[in-house]
Amino acid sequence: MSALQWIAEQSGIIALGWPLVHSLWEGITIACVVAIVLRAMRSRSANARYVVSIAALALSVVCAVATFSLLSGIINRQAMPMPALSDHVAPAVVRAAHPPLAISHPLPTILAPQTVSWQQRLEPFLPWIVLCWCCGVFFCGCCQFGGWIIVRHVRRSAENLTDP
Repeated sequence: MSALQWIAEQSGIIALGWPLVHSLWEGITIACVVAIVLRAMRSRSANARYVVSIAALALSVVCAVATFSLLSGIINRQAMPMPALSDHVAPAVVRAAHPPLAISHPLPTILAPQTVSWQQRLEPFLPWIVLCWCCGVFFCGCCQFGGWIIVRHVRRSAENLTDP
């Protein structure tokens, strides 16, 4: 079993993959609304525009967390096994009103075209989406860590400025 197959079988991948997909359209929607609001706020102060932009960033994080919690609850409910029937419930028996007709030759089967939803098409790619997202988070974290190291080095090697 390859590592990607093992990752794909983990329930957390589905719970993390769908919020990542949904955060794309949520982020685009928030960005469009903020662009319109900032366009209308051209004459306002930079601080006001900054507050609107920060609020939009916070809203995008809140939307992603809310989507994760909602979808993980739905996924967990779908994964729960059905409860067993108790001994007190009688099974229902349905009988046909007429006996079945005998058919001498089989009828040709006509297959209706199956429509595949975008969710069914996208689900096999969820492990790749989560893996690419994790690699991006790791790469950005490494860049931030490298910048921090450079700033520490520059700060240590810098000379103190004195007022003449």
